[in-house]
Amino acid sequence: MGVMLRGMINKLVELSVPNPTVCGLIVKGFKCTTYRLDLKAKHVYRMVELQEFLLPQESYQVGCLPTCIQALGQVKLNAPFQAHDIRYPGKLIWRVKKICSEFYYHEMM
Repeated sequence: MGVMLRGMINKLVELSVPNPTVCGLIVKGFKCTTYRLDLKAKHVYRMVELQEFLLPQESYQVGCLPTCIQALGQVKLNAPFQAHDIRYPGKLIWRVKKICSEFYYHEMM
């Protein structure tokens, strides 16, 4: 996960995005963990575990859904700020999304 997030940060740096931050989600069975990676200085990355939560396994465990939604909401809060930073130069936001999705696809192969 860290290598993939670091690659995305590097792509954002190449595109001159100020204060790049990326988020990730690892799902192992019913256990999920969200992460945030940002760049504190040149070549100094900071990876932070945002939250760990469990998905419901049985119908009587729906009480854990608010925790799941809250954890995913934390990840969602980072997206608008990055999109705002990238959108400024015009069509650059499309280019970043395309590069990041290609990079993600390449890593998953």
